Amino acid sequence: MGKSFRKKSVDKDAARSNKISYPPSKPMHRQSNPSYLSDGSHVQNYRGLFNLLLLILVLSNFRLLLDTVAQHGFILDKLATLQGFSQAPLDFPFVSGLLIVQAFVVGAYAIEKMLSVGLIGNQFGMLYMSSIPTQLLALSWL
Repeated sequence: MGKSFRKKSVDKDAARSNKISYPPSKPMHRQSNPSYLSDGSHVQNYRGLFNLLLLILVLSNFRLLLDTVAQHGFILDKLATLQGFSQAPLDFPFVSGLLIVQAFVVGAYAIEKMLSVGLIGNQFGMLYMSSIPTQLLALSWL
């Protein structure tokens, strides 16, 4: 039969670890493939990595949520929160800001739609679109 490329080492340390030595001139693999995370990969799919990060994020925050509920109990009164928002909406800046930004997004979409159909002129559309950031900044200081 021919000469085998695998041969056991006669070194004492190698005998203990039971490793097989390969000659450096002979490749171990016939074909090398690029890493899945490199640009040379055929498939650029990071969905598994994204799912792992999302799972870690959810589980770590869920543990904190359970610890807080176990220590303090569930102390949110939904009805009082809604009544407070209806009486003084500016006391809830996150919700107020979210609603205001959504109103401007819908307004910008409506203006773009009217511009594409030709119901309004380009001058008015440009004036309104340039005034949206100014209006948002002015409302954020209230």
